[in-house]
Amino acid sequence: MELLINRNEKWSDTEDKKLLDEYNNGKNVVHLGLIHGRTPGACAARLQQLNIIKHREDAVGYDEYINSDLYKKICEEVKNKKKGKKWSKKRENVKKWIKK
Repeated sequence: MELLINRNEKWSDTEDKKLLDEYNNGKNVVHLGLIHGRTPGACAARLQQLNIIKHREDAVGYDEYINSDLYKKICEEVKNKKKGKKWSKKRENVKKWIKK
């Protein structure tokens, strides 16, 4: 997903400050995700890690996010990635078995 340019990247102190400022100024996690190039779930998780919210589900806009097509698309992508890893591991085990 090309909009998620910072996906799986570490959060910098500068980005944390920007995230907090934007969240405190009324941006919801969907908007924060677009601004930061991350999933809304990652933004909610970061807010939780920074002790701004107790649970990621408490983040403003989280309900909107989990009921969105974006959430479904991300879940499908993760599911397919996990399937690929499982298949890759199975394929490696078969290769090892054949070599014996």
